[in-house]
Amino acid sequence: MLLAIYLVEGWFLLAILSVSFLLRIFLLALVRRIRRKGPLKSGTDVNEALYLTVSRLSHQLKNTGEVIRGHLHGFTDQLPQDEERWRVARRVIGDEALEVGNLTQHLDLMVRLGMSGQPLVMEPVNIPLLLEDLMINLAPAAEAKGIVLGASPCSVTMNENRGVNANFKLIPPPPLPVLTTSAGTGGTVSPSGSNTYALGSVVVVTQAANSGYTFTSWSGHCSGSGACSVTMNAGRKVTASFGLIPDVEHDLTTAASPIAGGAVSPSGTNSYADGTSVTVTATANSGYEFSSWSGDCFGSGSCSVTMNADRNVTANFTLNPLAGKIVFRSTATTSSALEIYVIDPDGSNQVRLTNNTFTDANPIWSTDGSKIGFNSIRGGNEDVWVMNADGSNQVNLTNNASFDSSAAWSPDGSKIAFISARDGVRGIFVMNTDGSNVVQLIGDMAEAANTAWSPDGSKIAFSAKLSGDHAIYTINADGTNLTNLTNGSNHDTEFDWSPDGSKIAFQSVRDGNWEIYVMNADGSNQTRLTSNSIRDQGPSWSPDGSKMVFYSERNAINTFELYVMDADGSNATRITNNASFGAVSADWGP
Repeated sequence: MLLAIYLVEGWFLLAILSVSFLLRIFLLALVRRIRRKGPLKSGTDVNEALYLTVSRLSHQLKNTGEVIRGHLHGFTDQLPQDEERWRVARRVIGDEALEVGNLTQHLDLMVRLGMSGQPLVMEPVNIPLLLEDLMINLAPAAEAKGIVLGASPCSVTMNENRGVNANFKLIPPPPLPVLTTSAGTGGTVSPSGSNTYALGSVVVVTQAANSGYTFTSWSGHCSGSGACSVTMNAGRKVTASFGLIPDVEHDLTTAASPIAGGAVSPSGTNSYADGTSVTVTATANSGYEFSSWSGDCFGSGSCSVTMNADRNVTANFTLNPLAGKIVFRSTATTSSALEIYVIDPDGSNQVRLTNNTFTDANPIWSTDGSKIGFNSIRGGNEDVWVMNADGSNQVNLTNNASFDSSAAWSPDGSKIAFISARDGVRGIFVMNTDGSNVVQLIGDMAEAANTAWSPDGSKIAFSAKLSGDHAIYTINADGTNLTNLTNGSNHDTEFDWSPDGSKIAFQSVRDGNWEIYVMNADGSNQTRLTSNSIRDQGPSWSPDGSKMVFYSERNAINTFELYVMDADGSNATRITNNASFGAVSADWGP
């Protein structure tokens, strides 16, 4: 029995040792092969198949070691404890099992570290080196993504210790395409600068113009002036160009109708930037009222125009045909000197303004109705005087030793034209409204009389006896372009411009006695308005141009009275009743 046990135990021990020895040989060969391939590195650098193989063998070794340990434990528990040979066998089997366990642990550590990306060199584990002359052929594993493989296999002869490393490098990915955008002066682009994008992506580039600029065009990989979209299959460049918005201006022209009716602000023609909003205001002169706008404003409310084109605005004023006062000369008594008076157009409210022993004559209203100019000899000779509309503050403007007469205000109220003989012969002069800066416009105008400034300020009319009898002439405001309007020997004198400047009313004896006539401003179409056997003289237009005031003897010979008639000569009505005192030289004021 004992012998049988020994035989069985001996064979069993031999089988265990044989299995352990063969496994040891196989594992050592594997360890030697792995170690000679060099350090194990992370799975991104080395073929993952190697790691899978090592891991699988490691687990197999671990299982084999556990089997050996189990058999050893189960067998040795049955052996006589006092038998020396069993102790030896037990030690040998235990050592073999320990070597298998150590090798398993080492392989596990190698796999864990290698798979975690930590470099690890396989070191001996106190296992005798075998297979000294084994020929090992190493070749790179199948190509992994991003890994460049060597071109040739490697062969080594194992006649001594060898070491071989397989070196790999990452293939760099292609560079990302770059989009570079820029903007010329006057705007911005988005995205701006240089930016990278995924290959094949589509990028939309937008632009924004700064104030005062406008986008003009794309250049580079976009063109034209539409939307800009680029496909990033390569580097791209895009530039947005901008241009200055030109300074656009428009003209605003304003006017008053009639001119004597008032003023507008801004006046005349003025230029404004495109899109500017301009408020136009109207101010009526004395005796007038603002009635309505016409042109690019309408109605009677406020006027505001947007200057996105040329604009025209007219302020319309209306006047009661009998509005304003009439200034004239008369005598207070049959023995007194001529004096200046004012009266309402209906004949009421007659008021004496001057009161002295000298002759005051030829009264005329200033443009704004605030003053009255007149002639007076109170200084010893005839001079041009001026006073307030109520007769106060009477001032000698010319104060010259020669003859000065027939004052007329410029439409803007800044100048006074008058007739003077200070150079020995009568001529036309202008001066400031305070009497300063006297300038001769034209000289040698024989028997020049009466002056009147055109409503637009461009011309001055007067009567003179240059060839034959008196005729009516005009000159430019600078004294040039002398023009004879009436051209005859008809004794054409005392005249007045219509408020709109289109006509001139005047007196003439061309039909045998003094009558009132009218003609166009250029002298054409001369037409008789009154027709009496007695004298009608000195016409003056109402502010609205619908009527005229004149003086006439129709009441009694050698007794002049003032009459008002329609502008066509009809409906003449007497407005004064001064009997023997008379009334002449009337001027209808604003």
